[in-house]
Order: sequence, then C-alpha cells, then structure tokens
Amino acid sequence: MSFGDDPDQEPWLRRWVAAHRKVLAIGTATIVLLALIAGGGWHLYQQSRKPLPPPAVALPEQTRFIVWLCQEEICPGPGTPRPGDVRRVETALRSMPEVVSIKFSRNRSQGSQHPGTIMDPATGHGIGPVFFDAFDGRLRRSSDFPAVAAKLKGMAVAQRLSTDFWFGKADVTVTLCGTSADEACSPFLIHDMTEEQKQAVLDRIREIDGVRQVYYEDRQHALTLQQHYHPETSRSDPPLILAAMKETYRVKMSGPDAVRRLQQALNGVPGVESVMSVAPFAY
Repeated sequence: MSFGDDPDQEPWLRRWVAAHRKVLAIGTATIVLLALIAGGGWHLYQQSRKPLPPPAVALPEQTRFIVWLCQEEICPGPGTPRPGDVRRVETALRSMPEVVSIKFSRNRSQGSQHPGTIMDPATGHGIGPVFFDAFDGRLRRSSDFPAVAAKLKGMAVAQRLSTDFWFGKADVTVTLCGTSADEACSPFLIHDMTEEQKQAVLDRIREIDGVRQVYYEDRQHALTLQQHYHPETSRSDPPLILAAMKETYRVKMSGPDAVRRLQQALNGVPGVESVMSVAPFAY
C-alpha cells in the first residue's frame, strides 16, 4: 500500500503499527500465554485421569510361614494327627536356629466347610484359613524357609505365608479381564483390553465416593511380586510367567464398606473380572 511517490508519506498501516507497538506486543504475549495455559490445563486434566504407578518402596520381607500337621489331604501318612504329633513338630521347630517364633493354632471347625482363622497378634487381622491344626511361625531370614521345610519333611508340611505388598497401601483390588477365552469375563472380551477400555473402568472407579488413590499394577509388577512371594518353585507348581499375570487397579478408599461399594458400582462393567479386599497375606 502506498501514497504515491512522496518519500515523506508513510503507509497508514505502518504508522498505525508503530503507534500501537506496545499494545500489539502485549496482545501477542497474552494470546501465547492463554494458549500455553489452555494446553497446560488440558495436560493436567489428562494426567489427572491416569492412575498412579505402584509405590516405589521396598518389598516386604517374607519371613512368615505356616506348618500344617500331616493329614491325608495334604501329605502322605496317617489321615489324622496323633496326640504326640503336635509336641513332636513343636519340639522340632523350637530346635531350629532358623525359626524365631511359633504359635500353635487349633482348627475348631474340622469336618465343616468353614475353616478357622490364624490371627496376627500385632494387628488383630486374620492372616489365613486354618483347615487343620497348624503352627504359625516367623523365620530369621526369608532364605531360611527351604531348610525349615526340609527338616519337617515326613512330620508336617511347611508353606510360606506371604505378606502382601499392597496391604496398607490399598483397600480393594479390581482385577481386569484375562487375555484368553478361558479367562475372559464375557464372550465379547477375549483379547487384551484396550487403553480405552481400561480408562472406562478407571473412570467408573473414580466416580465412587470415598476413592482416594488408584494405582495401576501391570503384569510385570505382578510377576515381580509373585516371584518375591514364591522364590521356591517345583515342577508341580504353575509356572510364574508374564502371560499368566493379571492387570489390576489397587484402590485406596475411605469410609466403611469399601469393597461392597466398589462391587456394586462395577457390577456388569465390561473388563472387570473381580473386586476383592486387600488382605494381609498374598497367594
């Protein structure tokens, strides 16, 4: 745009820009800032929809174990322990330097479908079902378990009582569907869940009153825990492989009836295999 050949005559647009240079600079900066804020807000919103990773803390030391007195259902030999068996096993356990403490728990419901429960004296929580008379013990070190089990062979059956990594960190476990037809929750989901399907389950969880934190546990973390819980394996045990692990949401909640509320909210939601409370012990 020009106003002729007069060199003293500036184009009007150039003069306007020069006169409003500060205003234009402020306006441009404001637009850029608003765009950044909007982008940052969207990013924060997207991040807020994601679950937390598992807490980066040390895995619990596995020193708990349980000793079942020999019965026909769980080890060779007589079906019912003789009166002297309890004393014999107790004497053996107390003589082992690998064992720190033991406590005898008598099954008061033998012959019924409702086993007794071993109680943790430190917390008052039940830590496992008692189908037979058993000793609950503590090892000096986790690595001492094989030696204890070997010394009891023929007298009783020793089993690890694994302390759950998630106990105290979450209250409810939401297990997602498996990846094969025999593990599917429905005939419509026989493959890996998509990120959109996982997000739909997560969004439904977040709608529940009392939800404080939601952690996502992938298969690799689940495998790491299982290998920590069960360092000794035998040929008869199911293989601990990544494909056999399940993805889960671990939910920290406030208020009573956390499990019931989540079970009701997630009933029929595609992709949810089970909703269970987090127990002190792990399988």
